[in-house]
Amino acid sequence: MKRIIIITLLSVCCSFCFGQNTMKITGNNVKIIGSTHLVLNNTDFVNQGNLEVPAGTVSFTGTASNTLQSGGTTFYHLKINKSSGQKVSLKDDTQIANQLEFAADGNMLEVDSSDLVLGTSATISGNSSSRYVVTDSTGRLVKKNMSTFTFPIGYDSSTYNPLTLTETGTQDTIGVRCLENVLDGGSSGSPIPSAVANTSWELTEAIVGGSTFTATAQWSTADELVNFSNTDCGIMRYHSGDWDLPVTAMSTASGSNPYTQTGTVSDVGVIAVGGDSLINRVQLAARAFLQGPYVGTQMTDHLRFKNLIPLTEPFTGLGYIHVGRGGGETIDPALIEISGDDAITDWVVVELRDKNNAATVLETFSALIQRDGDIVGLDGIDDVRMPVLNDEYFIAVRHRNHLGIRTAAAQTLQEASSLLYDFTTASSQAHGTNPMAEVSTGVWGMWGGNTTGDHMVRATGPPTINDYSNLLNYLGGPTNILTDVYAGQDINMDGNARATGPPTINDYAKLLNILGGFANIIFERL
Repeated sequence: MKRIIIITLLSVCCSFCFGQNTMKITGNNVKIIGSTHLVLNNTDFVNQGNLEVPAGTVSFTGTASNTLQSGGTTFYHLKINKSSGQKVSLKDDTQIANQLEFAADGNMLEVDSSDLVLGTSATISGNSSSRYVVTDSTGRLVKKNMSTFTFPIGYDSSTYNPLTLTETGTQDTIGVRCLENVLDGGSSGSPIPSAVANTSWELTEAIVGGSTFTATAQWSTADELVNFSNTDCGIMRYHSGDWDLPVTAMSTASGSNPYTQTGTVSDVGVIAVGGDSLINRVQLAARAFLQGPYVGTQMTDHLRFKNLIPLTEPFTGLGYIHVGRGGGETIDPALIEISGDDAITDWVVVELRDKNNAATVLETFSALIQRDGDIVGLDGIDDVRMPVLNDEYFIAVRHRNHLGIRTAAAQTLQEASSLLYDFTTASSQAHGTNPMAEVSTGVWGMWGGNTTGDHMVRATGPPTINDYSNLLNYLGGPTNILTDVYAGQDINMDGNARATGPPTINDYAKLLNILGGFANIIFERL
């Protein structure tokens, strides 16, 4: 027969001492054996004696929240069965050998600054979004000799963010606590204001080193901050002073409010779920010139001045196939207002190519090229950042009516610092024979005049490959002039397309000047 001991505010034997709503064990040995149930109804529990619980259940019930001070006791079966909204709070580290049971909705076990330690064979039952372990301080939920385990935790009584871990490295005792936000210093610092599911998990281990995991994190729609998309997110870890989110970790989350994301975690520390803007990106400060608009010592910005530069990258619409996360880039209209050396001349595409096979494009990005040749990111200021791992890459630059170029050798790119690569200083800065035009003495730029968007510049041959024929076809007649256009046929990029008039404004004259002879052909050297 099951034995049940119900403790309320009654007097009992000498081993139990009561204050106001408190059961205190002092002095003598007390042992709960067999299937005995010790039921604590609206009662705090303090063990200052020798309590043994090799079997049986200690159950907290009632309509009020209570505290538990284990005094080093390992409980066999700890049960929380209180009215909704009530909790049990730990006052010291507490161990459970067999089971932690949540028996009623709205019940929480709050660890405060203590650890709740589950033995090797211990389990948790009855947990849900309204029944879980609250880790709102430094305390952790700890699992001994963990293989696969779900930590049903949340930072407070209204945010449930369980974490499932599968140990793929050395089996260890793993502790987890849920943090309220994603902090810029991992477990400290200021909350990151955007692009995250707004919670994080701190993982600890008993044996230093060797812990690697498959982690599945859960969050709700209410956790998602601005610029975070659950269709494009990944598990990230705070490492070496920064959040580490490789592009390979990104995918669509599973489920629908709540959502889950699964990823590989290479060590303990703080992990979270991040979005696109937090992906690891290498940095590149490239410089190049476009021959078409180059005049004097730099390029013109007629397209910008006439407000003809599109706010969304033009290459996708022209049939260019982006790779990786490239494509669809947009800019703020305010950038069009910037004048001077940093004025935008046009869009370009930056390609990162395989160091072992330059023909293989690994990642693309639509960037901006300024009058002075600087290739910058979408804010018009910063260097280009691209979501690939630190490694060597061939770097290519493409434009809608110029022949593309790439570096003569693979270049080392990394996240921590920006690589400066200047194509303009020598023809040898680009791969191949005659890869660029000398736009002024000792200054080199990308060959212009490629009105057809293929890989050569020419004024002879069939209309499909003849840049002059393409210009005439676009004009509809050799004497026609099209004004205020953003078109590949605008060879000098002044916003007009024409085949008549002075050489400075005549696109056909510009084409002949580029070719250096009507019958010449210039080939792209990518």
